[in-house]
Amino acid sequence: KHNDTVADMSEQVEGLQRVKAKLEKEKNTLRVEVDDLASSMEQATKGKVQAEKANKQLEDHLVDANQKVEENQRIIQELSSLKTRLTSENNDLQRQLEESEATASQLSRAKSMLTQQMEEVKRQLEEETKSKNTLLHHLRAIQTDCDNLRESLEEEQEGKSEIQRNLTKANAEVAAWRSKYETDAIQ
Repeated sequence: KHNDTVADMSEQVEGLQRVKAKLEKEKNTLRVEVDDLASSMEQATKGKVQAEKANKQLEDHLVDANQKVEENQRIIQELSSLKTRLTSENNDLQRQLEESEATASQLSRAKSMLTQQMEEVKRQLEEETKSKNTLLHHLRAIQTDCDNLRESLEEEQEGKSEIQRNLTKANAEVAAWRSKYETDAIQ
């Protein structure tokens, strides 16, 4: 966007310079015409043979020339004013360009820093991802071990329950046999 703005301003400046050159050319042409009129006026003064007619024509030419001179002076004043304004605008644009370049330089440095920070964050993320994957692998291994231990515990508890039932049954049988032998021994 900045380059487009600079290009547009450069085109405007070039256009104004072309207009100025054209006006300078017209000004020089008009000066030549004024010089020619002055020369004609001198010749008219020297040759008074056709004084009245020539004098009238010269007066008319002089009025036209004076109007052109006044017009040229007005144009020169306008061009001078335009030149002053364009010089001021050019200075402002130059200042803006320098500010934009400084801003672009700052943004470039900031971008470079952010790129470095982003690379560092990516590196840290990769390390954290590796650590996370390692921890996930360990966690899965631990969960598998836990599941295996739980199954073993359940099997052990089932075995213990079976032994407990058998022991209770055996104790009941022992008690029954004891009772039977004590009853038989008493009789």
